[in-house]
Amino acid sequence: MTAEADHEPLVATVMSVARAQAQPMERTDEYGTTATTVRAFYTALGNGQGDDASAMVIPNKRSRPAFSPAGLTGFYGRLADPIHQVDIAQENAGTFLVRCYYATKSCV
Repeated sequence: MTAEADHEPLVATVMSVARAQAQPMERTDEYGTTATTVRAFYTALGNGQGDDASAMVIPNKRSRPAFSPAGLTGFYGRLADPIHQVDIAQENAGTFLVRCYYATKSCV
């Protein structure tokens, strides 16, 4: 695992997709917040490191195929254009809005 994996596990649930009201965070504002784990998660996905990304997911979700190391590597490792985080905004104390870009072979 990378040094960035010294964070609490990530809990991510997509409930809806909507235009963000929060302003993107500056990287220096992220230090010491959960945002560092969110950024590390997406960096690991973009680098095809499903093992590292899965380690940042809460333990009871890691056993699900979508969040397992093999599942994350299998999906994100085959992307035509790897996932990368465009920006992150903190909506409230426990919620971050993440804007990402990636492309499969058939859609962006």
